[in-house]
Amino acid sequence: MNLLDELIDIFLTNERDTAFYDLKTKGIVNDWNEAETGEPGIDWDEVGSEERYLGIPTIESFEAFQLMEKFAVSVEDDRKSDKLFAALDRPRPFRQFQDALFKLDMRDQWYDFEYQYGKKRIEEWLKEVEKE
Repeated sequence: MNLLDELIDIFLTNERDTAFYDLKTKGIVNDWNEAETGEPGIDWDEVGSEERYLGIPTIESFEAFQLMEKFAVSVEDDRKSDKLFAALDRPRPFRQFQDALFKLDMRDQWYDFEYQYGKKRIEEWLKEVEKE
């Protein structure tokens, strides 16, 4: 998986506080508990660490919900679109939406839509951090 795809995956799966972007190496560094993983984490006491390692943005739940609504709007088949909106109006809308996608055989379309959104957001973020 290339760097952009990894960043998009982190953004979409909301891996907050575990993955950081290293401005020096232009790569991803995971800051997990060394006792659990056997891998050393980031030494936050080292001079310059706070400037070197940036938290990778992640999608917030309200933003993810809005994205699901945008997808439902984009679906041209009114019957399918209505079923997706109905799923979002039920309790546990994220789960209901995933179930509806499966039943409607639309998971691939959703993943493409979601990926394109994540790609746009991460590319914008990378432009910002590379300017600094």
